[in-house]
Amino acid sequence: MDETMTAARQTRTYAEPVYEEISPDLQILSDFVAALATDNDQEIGRLRKLIPAAPEPLMAMKQCFGAEYVREKGYRTDLAEERYGHGWLDR
Repeated sequence: MDETMTAARQTRTYAEPVYEEISPDLQILSDFVAALATDNDQEIGRLRKLIPAAPEPLMAMKQCFGAEYVREKGYRTDLAEERYGHGWLDR
């Protein structure tokens, strides 16, 4: 590619990335947004459980509603495990 190519030209020739090359979770997030756009509640619920949840909201849910609530909702807790340590839901 010519180094003097403008940003607009680069954008027009940009090939869409393969999601798995960026992050495996990006495809899940893209599918989740599509399900939201079509009001597909079943798919929204299924995909919500596959998206890694941020640690802080999970901790807030645990403190407000209890650990069992977080488990029942099926949220992905791996990021919270990294932040708070293994077994954080039971402490």
